[in-house]
Amino acid sequence: MSVKVRVLALAVITLLIGVSIGAVFVGPLITHSRTVHLTSYKTKTFYSTLSVTGYLTETSATTVFTTKTLTEIKYSTYTSTKTEIGTTTIYKTYCRTPMFSTISSDDPYKDFYVTYCGEIIFSKARTQIWDYTFIPGDEMNYVHLLIGYLKNGIWDFAEGFEDKVKTLLINSEGRYLEWISYLHEDEHDFESKAHVRIYVVNGYIIIKVESSITPHEDFDNVVDLYVEFGRKSGGFKSTAIKVGEEILTQEMVYTGEERYVSHYFEDKKLGRNGWIAGETLDGGATLALVFKSAEIITPEGYIIEIDEITPSTLDSAGHYDTIELHLIEAEWSRPETLKTGYTYRLTYYILISGENGFLWIDNLISFL
Repeated sequence: MSVKVRVLALAVITLLIGVSIGAVFVGPLITHSRTVHLTSYKTKTFYSTLSVTGYLTETSATTVFTTKTLTEIKYSTYTSTKTEIGTTTIYKTYCRTPMFSTISSDDPYKDFYVTYCGEIIFSKARTQIWDYTFIPGDEMNYVHLLIGYLKNGIWDFAEGFEDKVKTLLINSEGRYLEWISYLHEDEHDFESKAHVRIYVVNGYIIIKVESSITPHEDFDNVVDLYVEFGRKSGGFKSTAIKVGEEILTQEMVYTGEERYVSHYFEDKKLGRNGWIAGETLDGGATLALVFKSAEIITPEGYIIEIDEITPSTLDSAGHYDTIELHLIEAEWSRPETLKTGYTYRLTYYILISGENGFLWIDNLISFL
């Protein structure tokens, strides 16, 4: 693991940075497949503006050669121009006024539902996000950090489904949502927190998560510290990771029976903006986790920045496949210890699309 250390002042100031909302496709609510020809031009100027303009020509069962224009303005300090041309088939929902909201739930296992353009898209449940209803299947996304540890020589994990999670809704409706969920885990005595922001960039729903754990006593025999996105309904057809400029793919096993097959990619490392993704069994959607940053903060205020983390995907023959980002990935013969008073923090993106394959991911990351 590549690590560099820098010293901060003992008083650490945390800045809550507002979410920058990207350009959004404008149009009526559409939920069918269409072929898209997209040409985008990115121009960065020294005078502090970045203009991103895309021209979208689409054909579908109801629309023929409709052209839409999208423009995004950001701040920058240098000048460059890049042109990208691509063709893909997508399945998305567009709406005239893209707005999020939350709806309370009577289900004791769900805290609230999240809607987009008036439609429920998933539910927030304790330390997880459940049921991404716009993707066919049964998804369970652990947004909090999970601790995998050895107990009497057998792998076990802490976190996951907890009844004592408290949630602070910072913004419950509008062009973006934001909440913080946190808990004190009694059995192992640690604090867990996830700061979640949801917004739209170029028609894609973006979920940005800052997840952290602070133990109040040493947590020994730790072999994994990670987040995961899992599929119960048939698992993944294939998975892939982005390492440097290379995309590595792995076909997954499907038998329909419950059995462990393998973990893949654990011998690789992801740098910043590297990702791991999975394609649904029917090829109808792709899910991705993107590594943004990771730090370990000591009680004295030192920050250890972690430049690389480990990707991993679990293959269980279609019973419950996962894609994962591991802040700690230790050998069982050499487990690690989460130290008292240290904060272990991982910031990452959750990306979802109805497009086939993995090429759309880097195009979207360029906007993030």
